[in-house]
Amino acid sequence: MKGIRKPVFARCIALLFLVSFTSCNSCQFTKNLSKAVVIKYDQRFNFFEYEFDSPVGDSPTSPKFTGATVQTPGVWIVYTVCSVENKGSKAVPFILDRHKFYVLYENNKKSFSGFPDGSYVLVPYLFGYDSPAVTERLEIDFHGGGYTNVSVQPNQTLPVMVRVLVRMPLGAENIPQAAAKTLSVPLLYNETPVLMVNRGYQTGYYEFDEKVHSKDLPGC
Repeated sequence: MKGIRKPVFARCIALLFLVSFTSCNSCQFTKNLSKAVVIKYDQRFNFFEYEFDSPVGDSPTSPKFTGATVQTPGVWIVYTVCSVENKGSKAVPFILDRHKFYVLYENNKKSFSGFPDGSYVLVPYLFGYDSPAVTERLEIDFHGGGYTNVSVQPNQTLPVMVRVLVRMPLGAENIPQAAAKTLSVPLLYNETPVLMVNRGYQTGYYEFDEKVHSKDLPGC
């Protein structure tokens, strides 16, 4: 009988430990949820090439560029953040910071980073030439030229229109463009407790040879 009672006793101890552990996690989850901020967003469209309304150059005598294409293999994904709800029972002031947005794809984390060198190719292509004016125009067109943080107070739901552009490198030259253009990747936020909610907007997809213009850039 002792040989039977020992495992029963062990199972009881294990069960008590599991209940205690689960309750502890539940308490922590409830505590975090009471301060949770809800951010609602859309993944609006994926694209490969952007064309300026007018050519851009760094000086009157420098080369003029009509646009930029994403550095391949990769695709640009445009998200719009449309509202921030800070209504938890123990809500505290929240600062929405564009630089804390990121995505995960194939175990790779890709953060919002604007337009760093190497993320795009000039159109028309000019080898070894970097254009600060092109980078500035892209930032202005896509992000309004700035990175102003948004403050959301407790018990407040704030409509916003924050556009987030992420270059998603695909990791292999042989990934079909069709797969890239239809890529669906959740937008995440590097802070807790934050709940990211996709509003269910039907994502648009541009073909590889289709150009996006400023009039195409989405709002909420």
